[in-house]
Amino acid sequence: MRGLRRNQKTLYYQLYSEHIPVYETDLDGNIIYDPVTGEPLLTGDYTVGYADPVGFKINLGQSGGTSEDEPYGISISDYSAKMVTCNKKLPIVEGTLIWYSTDPVQKADGTIDTDKADFKVISVDDTRPNSNVYILQRRTKGSVIDG
Repeated sequence: MRGLRRNQKTLYYQLYSEHIPVYETDLDGNIIYDPVTGEPLLTGDYTVGYADPVGFKINLGQSGGTSEDEPYGISISDYSAKMVTCNKKLPIVEGTLIWYSTDPVQKADGTIDTDKADFKVISVDDTRPNSNVYILQRRTKGSVIDG
């Protein structure tokens, strides 16, 4: 399958970068430190960190699943869009965030507001010789990202 350039749209992807530890805080939001070691106290939870968004051009179809996708282990109701590209060098993997109808915006602290991403990549089919297919799941704006 070849992607026509005139059908491509500029989207942004944001790759998973790291697990960020969550620290214990007091009622004012200040980090609580261990009185013996002086180290910050961890809650045991982690949040997901992402690298900076990168723009790219690709074809995106929002028709959702079809019966031909069942052999890949994906139910037709599990996703809402597919991206198809002939660019086999894109580093997009499962868990990557995709901006389609909006552009990434920075929060006051300088980080990108990942809650505003339109899709999350749930599967990658890179077995085809000339193209990759990325299966996307629509995200509810403002949803909490699972780690």
